[in-house]
Amino acid sequence: GNGATGGSTANSSHTYGVSKALTANGFTKTGYTFAGWNTQADGSGTAYSDKQSVKNLTSTQGATVTLYAQWTARTYTVTADANGGTIPTTSGWTIASGNATATKTVTYDSTYGTLPTPTRTGYTFAGWFTSTSDGIQVTSTTKVSRTSNHSIYAHWTAITYTVVYNGNGATSGSTASSTHTYNESKNLTENRI
Repeated sequence: GNGATGGSTANSSHTYGVSKALTANGFTKTGYTFAGWNTQADGSGTAYSDKQSVKNLTSTQGATVTLYAQWTARTYTVTADANGGTIPTTSGWTIASGNATATKTVTYDSTYGTLPTPTRTGYTFAGWFTSTSDGIQVTSTTKVSRTSNHSIYAHWTAITYTVVYNGNGATSGSTASSTHTYNESKNLTENRI
């Protein structure tokens, strides 16, 4: 199976000088498509297709010939959802209208590679995750483990800022500064000037 994650393929017996089809592949491998057989595990030997008619693979009586399954990693479309922000057109991804989402083709078991850096007024970007809130973080070095088209979502952290109260000529008193979070309502400090 050469890394197969399921299934099996029955052995076949062959006679020298007689053509006979190889047994149909029954192996499966998550995230991969079967791409035929090879006499070397790394694919550097002689290749055979599934159910290919063969003869004279060896001239030695009673010999065993091992054929190794070859696998091609599948590709999927990943959609980056800015989740309230916008994705720059310079990200290298295919941008959808409105710059709210972008797509890219990724290969199973390979890394996601370069990810876009979105922007959102009043927020700092906190990374890409597998769900709109919570989820598992995805970085450029994360390996693709999903076996279907899927989305990743931007997470955001609201900025905080300080309001300082200036008496503007007041002759006494003071008013303490107040800290605020973007997009959250909060009363200003009561004037003590």
